[in-house]
Amino acid sequence: MPCSDCSHLLILDHNNEKLVCPNCLDIQIADQDEIEEKVRRDRQFLRDENLVQLMQEYDKGHLLLYLIERLNKVSYSFYENRRLKMREFAYINYLIQIVYTADESSFGDKYLDRGDELNEEIDTLLSAQAELVRALKHVEDRFRLCIEYPVPMSDGKFLFGDYDLRDTEYRYCFQRCLKSLIGGREEELELFDKTHEQIRNFERPSSDDIDTLEDFGDTFYGFILSMLFICLVERQTAAGWG
Repeated sequence: MPCSDCSHLLILDHNNEKLVCPNCLDIQIADQDEIEEKVRRDRQFLRDENLVQLMQEYDKGHLLLYLIERLNKVSYSFYENRRLKMREFAYINYLIQIVYTADESSFGDKYLDRGDELNEEIDTLLSAQAELVRALKHVEDRFRLCIEYPVPMSDGKFLFGDYDLRDTEYRYCFQRCLKSLIGGREEELELFDKTHEQIRNFERPSSDDIDTLEDFGDTFYGFILSMLFICLVERQTAAGWG
């Protein structure tokens, strides 16, 4: 749904909850060539090899088991109470892939504490790296546009420190789909439950009474639909859903 006057990509005005055209409003958008150069620069900092170095003191096999166990806990939590920790769910998948393919000789022999809470070091890694990956992927996929500050900023360590990142119509549409299909965020759960338990309330067999493939599909249709939506999203874009 580009601008009807100039065909430019629209951005979201959060204050008024509406889409506006930055071009028609004469909002200064950063030069695309400059943006692409900064994205390439930041990608060098976020190479898989660099991420592995942050975890290389741990035993590879144990680290993989730890990450898979965390992923199972997050997934089970979604099945139990419809609350999905999107940052963990998306980014742990990414970490598992790069750890699995890394050379085992580059890892150490330390073990992580397998408690109920996420290990502090891994949690910090997830928070910091997912934030950086999200900023880059959103810019690359045009989920966000880079707007120049009134006073130019050029000393940021990463791209998102140099610009005012504004949500575009793409991200706005994505977020609406996310709210409708998943409802995994705490602040949106009440509305999600009302929609699914009242408006879309149809009689379905309980999970204890599943005898056929049709029963399974009928019972878990909502869950399957939510997972399909997640799987259709590019892996690192998903990492930045927050």
